[in-house]
Amino acid sequence: MPRLSIEQNQPNSPFKATLPPVGWLLIVLLFVLPGLLLFVLKHASDSKSLHPKFQVASESMAPKLNGPQLGTNCPNCERLCWVVAPRDAQPFLRTLRCPACGAAVKLDDTQPSNLFFSTGEIIQVDQRALPPPRFAIVVLQPPSDSQCRIKRVLGLPGEQIEFRNGELLVDSKIYTKDMSELLRLAVPVATLQDPIGRWSPEPESRDSASASASGGKQVIRLDTQRPLNWINQKPAPVHPAEVDPECWLQPDSIDDDLAQNAHASYTLQQVDDYGVQFQFAKPIQSECVLEFNYQQHCVRVRLCPQERNAAILASKGLEIQVGTRVEIAGCDGRILLRSDCQASFAREDWREMADQVPGTSAKFHLQCEEPITLLACRIFRDLYLRDDFPRMPRAKEAKRKSLGGYFVIGDNLVCSVDSRNSLGRVPAHAILGRVVESSD
Repeated sequence: MPRLSIEQNQPNSPFKATLPPVGWLLIVLLFVLPGLLLFVLKHASDSKSLHPKFQVASESMAPKLNGPQLGTNCPNCERLCWVVAPRDAQPFLRTLRCPACGAAVKLDDTQPSNLFFSTGEIIQVDQRALPPPRFAIVVLQPPSDSQCRIKRVLGLPGEQIEFRNGELLVDSKIYTKDMSELLRLAVPVATLQDPIGRWSPEPESRDSASASASGGKQVIRLDTQRPLNWINQKPAPVHPAEVDPECWLQPDSIDDDLAQNAHASYTLQQVDDYGVQFQFAKPIQSECVLEFNYQQHCVRVRLCPQERNAAILASKGLEIQVGTRVEIAGCDGRILLRSDCQASFAREDWREMADQVPGTSAKFHLQCEEPITLLACRIFRDLYLRDDFPRMPRAKEAKRKSLGGYFVIGDNLVCSVDSRNSLGRVPAHAILGRVVESSD
C-alpha cells in the first residue's frame, strides 16, 4: 500500500499559508483574553464567596480574637492596658491594675485624649474546611438565633463532653492534648515584647541587624554566668497609692485571669498547665538546661545540639535535640516536647526524674554553656474549662447532654454564650465555615 506524504515546501501546500501578526493579535484579543478574564473573575468571585469576612463583635473569644476595646497607657510603666469597650452610651469610668507593674490604671471616657479605641478584629472564614476538627474556631448561626457567633469546637457529634477541675473529659476520659493542640488553645502569659512577671536578666533592645533577623524588638543575651530566670507575678491585694511600688506585685501561680475581663467579677482558678517557647538566634552548639515548676515538681529538661547521638538522648531522661526553636510544656499530667529537630512527643514518666518542691509559683530557669542570644520567648497557658455560670441561663439538661451536634465554647469562658449554657449543642448545618487562623 502506498504511503501518503505531504511536502511542506510545495507551492500549494496548506502548511505554507501563515497568518500575519495582526491576525494572531486579533485571535488573542477576541478569544483568548475574554476567556482568561472570565476565568479570573469567576475564581475571584468563588474565592470571595468561599472565604467571606466577619468582624468580631464581642469578647467571648478573647484573647485569641478580640472585639471592640478601650485602652490607655499605665501611668507608671506606660504599658497599654485594654478592657472591653462598653456597648451603650453611659459614662465610662473603670480602674484596673496593670499586669506588668501592678499600678492602678484609670480609664475615663471624660478624658478621651488619654484613651485608645480598637474595633473588632476582621477574620476570614473558609467554607470548604468542613467538617471542623476538634479545637477549630468556627463561625456558626444557630437555628434559633439571628446573629452569627464565633466559637471553638470542643466536642464532636456523638461524644459526651464534661469538665473536671478545668480539664476536658471526652466520653468520661481525660482528653490528653499534644503540643500542636495545646498551642492552638494557648493563652499568652508573657513574651519578651510584653514582659509580664519578673525577668532576670531583663529583655533589652537589640541592634538593627538582629531586628531584621526575626522581626521583634527585644532580646536576651545569655552565657554561663548569665542564666535566664522567670517567675510569674500578679498584682498583690494592696492599694498602689498606699504602698511602695516594690509591693505592687507578688510571685504566684498562673490563673485564668484575662485583662479584658476587668469589668467582670468571678473567682480566679489556678491553671497548672503551662509551657514556654524559645527561639535562638543561631543553632545551639552546646547543652542548655531548662528547669521549670509543674505540679509541685521541678522538671529538668536538657536541650542538646542537633548532632547529639539519639541513643545517648534516650538513655539520659528528659532531653530533646534543638536547633534554633523548642517548645516545652506541662499539660494534662504529661511533659510535652517539640523542636525544629524532633517531632512532638510526650513523657508520662517525668515524675521519676523530677524533684518535689513546695509552693505553686510558676517559674523557670534556663542555663546555657555558651553565649547565645534569645530572639523570642513566649510563656503560655492552657484554657481552664469552667462550668460555673449562675448569671447565664443554662441549656435544658436534655439539650445540653444530647450527643447530637457539636459542643462549642468561647475561649473567654467567663463571658461566652455557648454549649454550656443557653446555646446547647450546634447542628452541623449551622456551622458556616472555619476561621482561617494565622500561624504563630
